[in-house]
Amino acid sequence: MPRDMQSFAAAAQRYLQSDQFRKDVSAKYNDATILLILAGVLCLCIVGIPFAIALLIWKWPVMQRSWKCKAEWQNPVGAVPIRTYPVMMNAEFLSGDMTAGPGIVIGSFDDDPALSADVMIQLATALHGIYKDGPPSAAEQQLCDMLRDHNYQTDRRRLLPPSFIHGKRIYLFDLWFDNDWLPAGKTHMACVPCIAKPGDDGPIMIVPVTFAGDREFFGVGSG
Repeated sequence: MPRDMQSFAAAAQRYLQSDQFRKDVSAKYNDATILLILAGVLCLCIVGIPFAIALLIWKWPVMQRSWKCKAEWQNPVGAVPIRTYPVMMNAEFLSGDMTAGPGIVIGSFDDDPALSADVMIQLATALHGIYKDGPPSAAEQQLCDMLRDHNYQTDRRRLLPPSFIHGKRIYLFDLWFDNDWLPAGKTHMACVPCIAKPGDDGPIMIVPVTFAGDREFFGVGSG
């Protein structure tokens, strides 16, 4: 393992074993609790009961997903460090006008020399171009549809079409960003260090800069 990856892995382990990790997990996956409280408030009056039922039916998949991810983090054994690369992030969030928000990143669990940081950054840039401008050919239409399905879903991950990435296993992750986890004065992040459980489904969290301890892990620049 390269020295920088050893440092990253050590930082990820420190975070997993910290009280801060447990606090961050509780804060990130509190949407189900908030929805239950809201439904309870609606039930305080008779006319609100149908709205409460409709809300719970509508948001039940979201609540189940949050509960599942939070439960998986109760036992973080098997979680590994993974470097991810932003495809889409809100400009207002990057500028500091928003304190938190969703984004989409790519990453791979495979230890493949062909998937270097430079290659992944180029791929993320190409994917953003397809999202913004549309597919350059009919072959990329499925990929474009996937990218434009960008309504945030907690810890969703989707495999990119193998035909587009020469058979490599690269995932598109829905990732939640919070200013408290990121370097101060960020204007551009080429890389976002995370921890996640490998596979086609599972939770993912950013390793905060207070644990990563190095802005270079985030590829922070002014571009």
